[in-house]
Amino acid sequence: MRSAGRNSPGSPFTKTAICACLLSAATLGGISPGIWIRSCEITVRPALTGAAIGLPRQGILAYALGAVRTPFGWTHGHWTDTLAVAAVLVLLSILWAEILRRRVRTQTKLLQEWARREVALKEKYEELFENAYDVIFTLDLDGKVTSINKAAEKLTGFTRNEALGTGIMQFIAEDYRELAQMTLNQKLEDHAPNTTYLEICRKDGCRVPLEVNSRLIYENGTPIGVQGIARDIAERKEAEAIIKRSAEQVRLLLESTAEGIYGLDLNGKCTFCNAAAIRILGYARSSDLLGKEIHALIHHTRPDGAPYPAEECRIHEAHTRGARTHCESEVFWRRDGSNFPVEYWSYPVHQDAKLMGTVVSFLDITERKQAEEKLKLFKHIFANTTDAVAVFNPQGYLIEQNAVHRKLLGFSDEEIRSSTPSVILGKELFGRIHEELSSGNSFRGEASVRTRSGAEVATDLSVINIVNSHGVVLCQVVLLRDITARKRAEEEQQK
Repeated sequence: MRSAGRNSPGSPFTKTAICACLLSAATLGGISPGIWIRSCEITVRPALTGAAIGLPRQGILAYALGAVRTPFGWTHGHWTDTLAVAAVLVLLSILWAEILRRRVRTQTKLLQEWARREVALKEKYEELFENAYDVIFTLDLDGKVTSINKAAEKLTGFTRNEALGTGIMQFIAEDYRELAQMTLNQKLEDHAPNTTYLEICRKDGCRVPLEVNSRLIYENGTPIGVQGIARDIAERKEAEAIIKRSAEQVRLLLESTAEGIYGLDLNGKCTFCNAAAIRILGYARSSDLLGKEIHALIHHTRPDGAPYPAEECRIHEAHTRGARTHCESEVFWRRDGSNFPVEYWSYPVHQDAKLMGTVVSFLDITERKQAEEKLKLFKHIFANTTDAVAVFNPQGYLIEQNAVHRKLLGFSDEEIRSSTPSVILGKELFGRIHEELSSGNSFRGEASVRTRSGAEVATDLSVINIVNSHGVVLCQVVLLRDITARKRAEEEQQK
């Protein structure tokens, strides 16, 4: 009977156990026991109502408390049931304590891991801060130094103790302080990172140019200071100055050279031109050529008047095939429509193995062509005259002789080049000619010259100095005319 009563739905054991389990479940589930109890007293699901398990309508809590308040008259079964409930509650309490302990241990491990990581990050930051190649510093909002790294000590010459608490303006060169203050004020207004170029004064008084990148430091969303990273750009400044000087020298060279020079892109359009190119081509300013297709302006027609297509142009080869070209048989056309004979060189320009364009240099060779025509005429006269002609340098050695001179005297070019005219004229006559040429530019008279065979030949001798515009003797021209027949006729007539 007792056993059956204890297992029945209405037994105290069952009722109390159900109550305890529900309370424990609510606690483990995170529901406040007071809230759960009130819920049970006010609105209880049908499955858990007193009617379902034989408890009074006023609720489970009232029954449980009623059971506790009436200990007298309890039977052995009541005490057994009560102890069983107490044991369940103890076990649940132990379970809950274990759960809490595990949660605390897990959270502790997480906190320890976070702390370890934070320490590691802090150490890494400090290592980077101290060993960075660039200068790293921090300021408070008043502009006073709050930290510097080793690079800052090395660059400025100030120790950390000397720098800390000092206003940053004390380190900045006087002519840059206004700029630095404006930059700091602007940063505090717009909170934006920026880059500034300024110079500082080292402890020894030397100035150092710096590139400074800075940003605000925040704490809980409020600016509390400024962090800056500065880099010594002295070498970069020096390199930039060298590049600038080099570019200026190139510009001066381009502007001072007598050659016309211009550049082309891959479309054949002018990218630059020097003063000589503008002048030779008859233009007034560089803008008349820049951006224009040069071939259509200056190289559109051949010397014979036939059209000259761009695809056949030799300069075109340089910026399409990357080939160097040289030509002296074509003409360029001036702005006024006239042309002039030109010698030009075109060179492909590469950057990183990629063809970027062409540079063309050219010369107006009108005077050279005229001189070449004159030279051809002189050579024709030199070769076909009936007089013996030889050209000597100012030191008296042969430069060239014509066939008549070679036949008259019998000396080959190699033989006569190894000796001076004194061998042919004799020392006395040679000295007299040299004396007259020193006071004037020519000599003329009759003279007996010695041939290679040793024979004497009567000649009408003329020696002329060829001088340049400064009066410097360039060469001497000797003309010999054989007058042996005339001399014999004169002698016969005298007899």
